[in-house]
Amino acid sequence: MVRIQGNNITTLEPYRGEPIVELFECEYITDISPIAGAGNINIACCHNIADFSPLKGAETVYIQDCNQPINLPPLEANRVLIRNCPQFADVSMLAGVKQHVTLSQCGLVTDISPLAGVKSLNISSCKNIIDLSPLKGTIRELSIYNCDQFTDADLALFEKTARVTRIHDSCINY
Repeated sequence: MVRIQGNNITTLEPYRGEPIVELFECEYITDISPIAGAGNINIACCHNIADFSPLKGAETVYIQDCNQPINLPPLEANRVLIRNCPQFADVSMLAGVKQHVTLSQCGLVTDISPLAGVKSLNISSCKNIIDLSPLKGTIRELSIYNCDQFTDADLALFEKTARVTRIHDSCINY
């Protein structure tokens, strides 16, 4: 595993072939193609990456604290986490993820129907998701925190009709 942090990094060439790559606060990194093929990729606070296509073959993808639009390639990873990325909206590229997806603090996400095949989903603080029905039949675990758009009655009905084994929630409805 290699952890790369800091503004003095300008290229990822020395890390080509690494199986696990973590990038933190790498403001000068614009090209992540040298780490294509890494099994696990974690990108946080790297605001100048324009092309995320090298993530395509990764098994685990974490993208956190990105202020720029994120145009993902179609991912077939086991786990994808996208957190605090306010310009992320299109989850259609996550349709191939079957195990776990976290979309936390992604306020532009409205349609989760492409995630119908995922087994575990965290949509905490995604205030514009109002319809959980596309998840019925496949979802087994759902985490919803800070989600005042859903009432306790909504979640109870969803849990009953969707055959969910566990819902984690902390919904405050005023």
